[in-house]
Amino acid sequence: MTNFFNQKKLQRLFLGLGFFSLCFFSRPAFAEDWSEFGSVSSCSDLGENPADLSGADATSSEGHTGCFQTPSKYQITLYKLGICTSDPFGEDASVSVSPDDKCTWTMDTPAGTTVDLGAALNTPIGLPTASENPSSGTYTHMMIVMGNQITVNGSIVTQGGTYYTKPNPDPTDSAGLFDKDLTSAQDFTHEFTTYGFNIRDDCSYHYQRTITGEGVVRGVIANSNLVTQTTCSDPTRIVGVFNPENDLVITDATQGIEVKFTISDGGMRVETHPTADSSQPRWAFSGDFRPTFTSF
Repeated sequence: MTNFFNQKKLQRLFLGLGFFSLCFFSRPAFAEDWSEFGSVSSCSDLGENPADLSGADATSSEGHTGCFQTPSKYQITLYKLGICTSDPFGEDASVSVSPDDKCTWTMDTPAGTTVDLGAALNTPIGLPTASENPSSGTYTHMMIVMGNQITVNGSIVTQGGTYYTKPNPDPTDSAGLFDKDLTSAQDFTHEFTTYGFNIRDDCSYHYQRTITGEGVVRGVIANSNLVTQTTCSDPTRIVGVFNPENDLVITDATQGIEVKFTISDGGMRVETHPTADSSQPRWAFSGDFRPTFTSF
């Protein structure tokens, strides 16, 4: 087979607009342990500029509503990227990741590589590559291993004005806040060491979100050996698996693969305050993204 991992085009990373998340379509039902994140939709579905958040989806029984927005910054540290012939997660979310006999790493950097998916939209970025070539075959899942935090900033224009992000002085309530008095967005960082994928209260060590027409995102918090940490006890890695609707097929004629991360309408979550003005943003959270592998 062509040694495409040693060619220039091998690991072209395109960071582009699009829907985000990791999906599972036309697959067996998930185990009960994999709880669905919810039905929060895109902020762009609430009308063009300015958005009307009064029509946003409910996020809690207390009257909070929210939507997903495209951030200006979405910074993560990547350690591994891989393609898999089957799901490296089990139907039980507490079972540790098992990629060894299912996945081929297309990037493997013990020191990690920091990338900003928001600043580099539609711009190719070179990433370190692995020496192992994937065999010809059908790859049903895409896997990513990243650090235990995501740094985000962004804004949203509503009928009340332009709101920018800033860090929340009380991170036990939310990682970020929106402020109409700011003139530019400030960074906030979601740490997975306290609540995992949850916003507040109890730890949630696993995550799943289904995107119609795209697939399913699944993720767990883990240590550096990819052992799932079910108690949020100082995880050092986030492991995500994307099962796209369309599988990746590699043949002997394949020369290389491209990787594209998409964060549009999903990299940042906006939430309103029900006892204040429910049509305006209040809390800011990190969202998710999806990697897409394409052969050429």
